[in-house]
Amino acid sequence: MVDLLRLRAPIIKNIELYSTLARFTHMLETLTHGGVQIVRSLETAEGTIGNQVISRDVRKARKSVESGVSLAESLGKSKWFPTITIKMIAIGEKSGALEKMLENIGKQYDIEVETRITKMASAIEPIMTVVMGAFVVLLVLGIMLPMWSMMGGVG
Repeated sequence: MVDLLRLRAPIIKNIELYSTLARFTHMLETLTHGGVQIVRSLETAEGTIGNQVISRDVRKARKSVESGVSLAESLGKSKWFPTITIKMIAIGEKSGALEKMLENIGKQYDIEVETRITKMASAIEPIMTVVMGAFVVLLVLGIMLPMWSMMGGVG
């Protein structure tokens, strides 16, 4: 439930999705490069993704792959895998360069996550400056108002 909320939260949904997909593609690439069969690689990746919603879709895809469906077609049934990712996996499968394609996908998602985090930090910075300014003003008023009140009573 929490994983679904993180995938739908307005500000962090793309960061969550892309970082999860990056983990998935890196894990799948590493395992297939190491000679592990695709079904076993999917099973391992499914357990290490870190998001139960996408993990469930990978489990469904693994079962489809076991029955003879291509990886791209199996993952294409999930609404969480972008079309471009599915197309790149399909090209990798057809050309026999799935490992290289998964590596490229993972690198692209890493760059996308880094870019989005940088943009989010840039957007938060001015807001934090205004909030800190408001706290400083309240602190100064908290100190100065009693002093002004005392000075008004002295005269």
